[in-house]
Amino acid sequence: MKILYTSNLNIGIGDDEGKIQQHNSMYLEKYKQNLLNTAQKDDWKYSGAGAQFQGLTAPSAYEIEASSYSVNSVCPFSAESYIYSAVAKGVSATVSAIIKKNYEDGLEQFLINRNKENLDSMDYDGGDRIAVSVQSSDEAAKNIAILNIKTNDFFSLSGGDSIDEHPYFSRSHNNKVYFDSRGIGRDNSMRIVEYASSTICAIENNSRFEEVLSDPKFDVFCPKNDKDGNLYYLKKPHKKPKSKNIFRSLLDAILLPFWLVYGLFRLLVFFAGIAKRSSKKSQDKSFSNNPTKSQNVSERELYIQNQLINIEKEQKINSKKGAKYAGFAPKSIELWCMDKHGDHMQIAKGVLSYDLTSDNEIVYTNGRFCFLIDPNDEDAKPIVLFNDKLIDKIRINKTLDKPTETSVF
Repeated sequence: MKILYTSNLNIGIGDDEGKIQQHNSMYLEKYKQNLLNTAQKDDWKYSGAGAQFQGLTAPSAYEIEASSYSVNSVCPFSAESYIYSAVAKGVSATVSAIIKKNYEDGLEQFLINRNKENLDSMDYDGGDRIAVSVQSSDEAAKNIAILNIKTNDFFSLSGGDSIDEHPYFSRSHNNKVYFDSRGIGRDNSMRIVEYASSTICAIENNSRFEEVLSDPKFDVFCPKNDKDGNLYYLKKPHKKPKSKNIFRSLLDAILLPFWLVYGLFRLLVFFAGIAKRSSKKSQDKSFSNNPTKSQNVSERELYIQNQLINIEKEQKINSKKGAKYAGFAPKSIELWCMDKHGDHMQIAKGVLSYDLTSDNEIVYTNGRFCFLIDPNDEDAKPIVLFNDKLIDKIRINKTLDKPTETSVF
């Protein structure tokens, strides 16, 4: 009956009765607290006259200022627990982990901890394997890897200069993993200039690769299939970067010295601010109860397949269109189904994330509200389950009983 979802630095848990609760990430809280403790313990090294003369500041205090924290994904594990992936990115280090967490007492257990890597979206096969999207801290590419939680074996399933995300173990074929992939376009200097449209791929028996679905004009991503072989996916228009004309290129060349000087000025202001803040002892105390809550997490913008979404702007657009239960997911992001015969059917618009129940019903979110719909009933209307400030990357831990409420649409 539980529906898991990510909500900034928390894991949300909702149900079909409208109840929600929030779980903190103890992993991120402890990581932040350890940085603070290290800063306090080593403070004497940076408080002497020699340190002041050289302009030294505590590295750990600097890292606390510049670190970013994120709960990347959540996934059901058992009736008593779930797993989630989280990352802490600092100036000099990136650490990430997959953690098992109990529903009742909130106790956490490490399944895997990785340095210099970001463990992102993932899926659990209900046995020994977890498929996860992995990104090295110094690279743009993401690839799919398989973790065996009993043997601790960790090996790459996909590869190449691409961004592979949203792995999903097939519910109709053994040893088959679906995921979406978009190639990275680079210039002669290996700088990223654009991304190819997302395609849906599958790898079977850890070796046989298959491109399942692609459309150059659209991004198709977040694939999930049911036990009958129907493939569900999200779809949105693919946006290519605008090419610069000759006048724009000439203007950039003229303004280049100005931007170099301005960039240097902003860099000096940044370092001056860090040095000033690191000397304030009172700042450490503000993190004492829940360190991660004090981190300035953006609630205004969200990336979806390399497209930046302005949450407030999209919310207003959807509200003006008369949506009774408006969210911030753009209407251009649609949920589709391709049946085993290859026929495609649109199910919903304005979908940020979704998951399938054991009865092949669909739970999806527009970012604010969570809905339930039966895609096999042409006359069915979505039913509101619950709402929250931010609902993303939803997963269901068991079969949902169909609510008895009347439709809200």
